[in-house]
Amino acid sequence: MKIQRHKKEEFSEGLLAKLKPMLDNSYFNSKMFASLQEDLKQQHSYFLAFVAYEKEDIVGFVVVEDKYQESMKEVYGDQPPVHIKRFCVSKNFRGNGIGKQLLDEAKKHAFEELNLKLLFGESNESYSCGFYGNQGAMFHMPTLISYNTRISPEDNIKYFKTFSTDIRFSGYRYQSGHGLAFVFCNDNEIKEDLLSKGFLPYKNIIK
Repeated sequence: MKIQRHKKEEFSEGLLAKLKPMLDNSYFNSKMFASLQEDLKQQHSYFLAFVAYEKEDIVGFVVVEDKYQESMKEVYGDQPPVHIKRFCVSKNFRGNGIGKQLLDEAKKHAFEELNLKLLFGESNESYSCGFYGNQGAMFHMPTLISYNTRISPEDNIKYFKTFSTDIRFSGYRYQSGHGLAFVFCNDNEIKEDLLSKGFLPYKNIIK
């Protein structure tokens, strides 16, 4: 397995054709490929894709891009709104460490090459939240405890713990709309500020 980088201008029709089946089948009624096409039409200050190949087949994908999201305006502070987006591993290749390798490449690019302090994300996939958490993500608790407005904050936390740690929920997705907000941080001073704004490390949430 190898990971290649692709700038926006390198997204040929051939590359898109190879990406489409995986992104379209990433979950039921997936909009991942359509969202990627919209991303490619936008103006970006930051945009770089990481594509995992097994021989000639694409088996994983993630983009690092600036993408302001109104739902996270209180989260950004004075940091650039650079996100990981369109994160996907082919169903036939999950559990082989490809996701971690892609995420490591994305974080290295953000923190070591772009010199960013924060890398943002959102996810509607409950079990994926556990994956991000185990890789060091901090979750925005005001979002988490109020995500499902028909249950209590305590129950939102209880179900998050269950869904993000039990592989039986690996195919479960939260309701449509904005996902749960999380962030990777490589600056201790900013991390303290994040704690004061309601972020918690995943390990502190599920303990």
